[in-house]
Amino acid sequence: MNSLQMGGTALALVLASSISGESLAADASASFSPGPFKMLDLGQGSVPAQGPIIHLTYDKDRRRYTQADRDALEFPATVQTDCHGHNYAGTTLKINGKTIPFSNAGLEKTGSGFSGRKTISTQEILTLDLPTPGVSDPVAMCNDDLGVLVANKKQGVAQKGWARKIDLAFPVEFSVACSQPDNSKKVFKDPPKFYNATDKEKLPVWIHCGPAAVFATTQPAPKPAGKKAGVQSARVWVNPSSNADYRGECPATLNFGGEIAFAGSKDAKPSNIRYRYRTKEGDESPVFSTEFLGSASKNIHYWKKTFGGSDPAQTLAAPGAASAQKVINSWIRLEVLDKSDGVISSDQTNIKITCQPKRAGDPGKIKAQD
Repeated sequence: MNSLQMGGTALALVLASSISGESLAADASASFSPGPFKMLDLGQGSVPAQGPIIHLTYDKDRRRYTQADRDALEFPATVQTDCHGHNYAGTTLKINGKTIPFSNAGLEKTGSGFSGRKTISTQEILTLDLPTPGVSDPVAMCNDDLGVLVANKKQGVAQKGWARKIDLAFPVEFSVACSQPDNSKKVFKDPPKFYNATDKEKLPVWIHCGPAAVFATTQPAPKPAGKKAGVQSARVWVNPSSNADYRGECPATLNFGGEIAFAGSKDAKPSNIRYRYRTKEGDESPVFSTEFLGSASKNIHYWKKTFGGSDPAQTLAAPGAASAQKVINSWIRLEVLDKSDGVISSDQTNIKITCQPKRAGDPGKIKAQD
């Protein structure tokens, strides 16, 4: 897997030219400065990521990654122009040769000697609309990685999600055009002189393979001495375990997994075991089933539940001001059922969801720093 360490500094490449062919001094400058790091959540721990992130979601039914996202490209950055005494004519921004809709509103001023600065965070262009060297098929990349992880018995990494960084994937070109003031009163004016400057950067792209519902291979479990054949125990957990004490924006979707231990009978006939998940609020999963042939301990079908949406039952603590933290104290229970939906074995894990107030601006975006 590629390194998760990276850094970035602003480059300022100043060029000057004239339509008359004269050699002019550096009378225009443009600067594109990649913004602060964005933290990419990888389950239990985050890494600093600078540049676009393409997310892929695991399809639990097909048990593979099937489609990458089409989110708007995010690249927190600060752009700056200086016409050094000349008139400002405009700026352009390109990525991989494709012009990006870029507002000059924060830069346009009248008069000579213009120097402008603007912070940008998101442009209305989709990541998958851009040709990306080295990332011809993000879906295949995640599925190939998943196969390697499973083959090397690293299901824990797969369940948390992982990321690849592809360096120098997005060439960025930021340009400014300036023109020389014409204060001449001549009847026949000389053609105006133009000054252009361009700053070039190459940003990496991150391929984020989201959590995959991959479980360890069934491990044989001997029949416990002195116990009857059938379900011996059930365990339930939050995946990743750190989300059992979740802190962040709401609504928040949590993933749950479990394990059932079973002791087989002497006749070795298949046994179909039914189970469901249930929360403190009374929400229930569909009834799932799994088959045992002999004694074994199995990881079972996972389930996910969203917390912190509307609150008709008044389960949130600290009500009142919209900026106050709200806390949901709940639990998740795994229930093994008989044929009449009676519970014959269960396990319970407590959950605490702290819904933190949104910060000023868009909390989903990185705040660029001057």
